[in-house]
Amino acid sequence: MTFISPILNSYTVVMSNATETRENVKLVQKYQADGWFLSIGAMIQCTHLENIESYDCSSIKEVYAGGEVMLKSVMEAFLAKVVGGPAMVQVMYGITEGGIMATTNSDDEALLETSLQPGLFLHLSPGVEMKILDDDRKPVAPGSLGEVWFKCPGMTPGYWSLPEVNRQVFDKDGFFCSGDAGFRNHRGYLLHRGRVSDLITYKGVKVAPAEVEEVLMSHPAVLDAVVIGKAHSTDTQHVTAFVVRRPGCQATGEEIAAFVHNQVDDMRKLRGGVHFVESLPRIAVGKVIRKVLRT
Repeated sequence: MTFISPILNSYTVVMSNATETRENVKLVQKYQADGWFLSIGAMIQCTHLENIESYDCSSIKEVYAGGEVMLKSVMEAFLAKVVGGPAMVQVMYGITEGGIMATTNSDDEALLETSLQPGLFLHLSPGVEMKILDDDRKPVAPGSLGEVWFKCPGMTPGYWSLPEVNRQVFDKDGFFCSGDAGFRNHRGYLLHRGRVSDLITYKGVKVAPAEVEEVLMSHPAVLDAVVIGKAHSTDTQHVTAFVVRRPGCQATGEEIAAFVHNQVDDMRKLRGGVHFVESLPRIAVGKVIRKVLRT
């Protein structure tokens, strides 16, 4: 469905199933594409690609990305290092069961009169209804984290031959449980905070990894980073970071942790420490496999 409009408007569409990042960058350069659909994880992989400056991707005018919480630092690095200049970035939030639920783009900064926050979505797609519920399926207050439920004309009627699962993921009003965490801010906009299963519970309070990852990624020594919850005997979980250092940087885990601690509240401090790794485990489209890091 994503490609119907380009086809009807006689655009050239180049589709690639290549899992090697360099091959996709080569395609952009070869065909001088002006639009690029990719995952946020793939954006990070492109940014980190060795000798990325040797490829000419300056033809790109529009970037469409999704799959994880968009960090502003990721978007800025991709435009600077891969595209080599400004471009419109549209972040799409979608689910397999219903398509694109919400969008926002870099031009919306003028509307907000401020920088875009990680995971912020300003526009629900036409016909989409949304509600955010707690564990008891009751609406949460604005600003409170909960599970995001959607309803739209294109939503699947259910999973084939799985009536029990369907009863769990659909409510009586036809809303579907996305499995994603989020909240509405004071202006009613959705702030996506990743998967509910990835939330970190510290002394009964839910912490979204993206809120800490955004700070981590702003450290000059951090090339890539992900945050998970590490089991703790009394606090349930401790916020823990896995970091890939930039080549030539020798910042210690204590230094990076102190940098984060100066910018977050108490529950988001890296009590589980900072662990350095050569690379983060990712699936083919670039999404981090957090469960590997939890083991």
